[in-house]
Formats: sequence, C-alpha cells, structure tokens
Amino acid sequence: MDGSLGKASGKPFKWNVYYTHGEQIRHEAFENLRIGDNFARAVDSVIDTRPGSPTMGQPICREALTAPTDCVPINLFGQGAPSAEALRYVLGTTSVDVRDKLDVAAATLRGEAVSLWAGPVSTAVGLEYRKESSGASVDAMSAAERFPRFFFRPYGRDRVSVVEGFGEVL
Repeated sequence: MDGSLGKASGKPFKWNVYYTHGEQIRHEAFENLRIGDNFARAVDSVIDTRPGSPTMGQPICREALTAPTDCVPINLFGQGAPSAEALRYVLGTTSVDVRDKLDVAAATLRGEAVSLWAGPVSTAVGLEYRKESSGASVDAMSAAERFPRFFFRPYGRDRVSVVEGFGEVL
C-alpha cells in the first residue's frame, strides 16, 4: 500500500507499507531402508539343533536359542532369497512432516524534510518485522534412530523474530 502524508519543503512525504505471509507444509517418506538392529539379528542365524523344537533343522535367529523373539532369519544368497517375510523384518519406511512459516511486515517513509541553501535534504526511515518458524515430527523408528545410514531427526518448533529499522539523510 502506498500513499502521501503531510508536507515539508512544499512536497508530500511518500509512504509504503506491506505485509506478507508464507507457509509450506510437506511430507517426505523413504521406503525400503535397512533397519540396522533387525538386520544384524536376522543375518546372525544358525540351524536349529534343539531336540523337539518345531523348527529343528531349519535356520533361526541365534537369539531364538535363548528367548522367544520376533526375529526372522534372512538368507541373502540363492534363488528366491531373501523371503518376503525376511524383507518385511529388515526393511522399513522413514517419514517426516515439516511445517515452515514466514511473516513479514514493513513500513517506509521518505521525502524532503527541509530545503537548505544547497538544495532539499532527502530523508527516509523504515521499519521491518520478520517472524519465521519451523517444526518437524518424525515416525517412531526415525526418532529411535533405527536406520543406521539415513533417518530424519525430530526437532521442536524453532522460532526467530527480528525487528530492523533504518534511517537515511541525503
């Protein structure tokens, strides 16, 4: 918005004000990322030799020898390997939801304040206010840092507010 205001040296002062708002919301997801701890347990497999075990003679995760587990052994070699069940156990999806905001307001006033023997004295003053904020939330597996090579990190609402002013005489 522009306009004129008052007079000094016979000429009106000019003014300008504005406000703007911007917002960005985004969702990012990456699929089929290796879940580090699950992968380590799945590749640490042994042949079950426990007498009377329902999985006797089959590959099992080593940790299943001492305690019940949801671990699925993975065979990385051979035709048809790895199984779909093993892939579901060792691969996962990481995701993040981000919201960024920016608000800016500014005002300026300029004109010729006085006229001297050498000519008019031009002046300008201004003020600007900016407020920025950003925040993100991540899935539980990323928050627990279960993806060894890649994961989103959660962060809270970050905010920055700045007020700036200026004055010029020419």
